[in-house]
Formats: sequence, structure tokens, C-alpha cells
Amino acid sequence: MLPTPSQAACLQGDTSPDCIGFYKVPLDDDILPYIGSPEKLAQYAPGIRWVPPVEYPKTYKAALAELEPLKIRTSALSDLILKGNLTDAGVELLGIMPRITVSGRLVVASLSGDTSEKRTTASDFGLRALRIEAAYLELLYTLNSVDILIGQGLSGDLGSVTAAQIQILGELREANTLFDEMILAIPSDFKASKQ
Repeated sequence: MLPTPSQAACLQGDTSPDCIGFYKVPLDDDILPYIGSPEKLAQYAPGIRWVPPVEYPKTYKAALAELEPLKIRTSALSDLILKGNLTDAGVELLGIMPRITVSGRLVVASLSGDTSEKRTTASDFGLRALRIEAAYLELLYTLNSVDILIGQGLSGDLGSVTAAQIQILGELREANTLFDEMILAIPSDFKASKQ
């Protein structure tokens, strides 16, 4: 079997199957000047396929509203993996991860008072914000691990499809538990000045 070409790196938000299991450029506002347009990306990172930068939700309430459907989509990945549809599961995960990243980041920043406007009520949620941030970071780490395992499963590095499914499902189960913990810890009654 001939090797297939793949991307060495992808931008967050690129849902091309050849990005499954490969390095994703982190979502970072400081990097936007280098990847914000196809021309800039070609200048600073030739060979990486350009996709539009991932947009943040506008408000805390919008971020919160986006997380629950993302949790459902993440849980549904188990069905795809059980059916052996690793490529479909990988592509779906590529769409989920950047949305969790931006929504979770906005929720954590709002609760910790780390946004452009300091909130007087944010201090009430200080310890809870730390707990949510820890679950959020652990969730992203675990989902990245699922992405890598799916990539390894697709390339045959994990042995048989069944062996790959077992490993991927174990890591995905952990991700779903972390997602549940994070959602339960997020206060729905937090009043940010921009809802």
C-alpha cells in the first residue's frame, strides 16, 4: 500500500480528513496577524491550508448555549467509533474542538473577571472558575488525545480496528466525563454585563 500524503499541521477549524491526528496550530489571538488571511498564512507558514479564523461567541450566554449541543455531539462520537467510522468521527471531532476551545475560554474568562470589563460578581465565582478552567483544560487535552488515537487508528498504528476502537472509546469516555463535570460546574445564573 502506498503512503498517502498528509498535512504536517492544520489550522483549528480545518475539518479535512487529512488533519485527523495531526498537529493543530493553537487558537491564540496573538497569532492572528500571521494566519488571519490566506496571504499572511502563505507568507509565514507556506503549505498549511487556510481556513477562516474561529470566531468567539459574542457573550457568556451564547458561549454557555453552545456548550450543551457540543457535549451531545461529543457523546455521539461513540456511536460512530463503535460502527468503525473512524474518519467520520475524526472529522466531527475536528469541528467540535475549536468550538469548545472558544466557548470554554469565554466562560472561564468571564467567571474569573479576565475579560475587557472587570466584573464585580466575578470574584464570587473565583474558586469555581478555577475548577471549571481545570476541567476545561483537561477536556481539551483528552479530546486532543482522542484525535491522535483516531489518526493512529486510521493509519493502522493501533493494530486491528477493534483494538483501535477500544483505546479510542476509553479516552472518549474520559472526555465525556470531563465535559459533564465542566457543564455541571458552570453557573447558568452568572450575570455578565454583556449577555
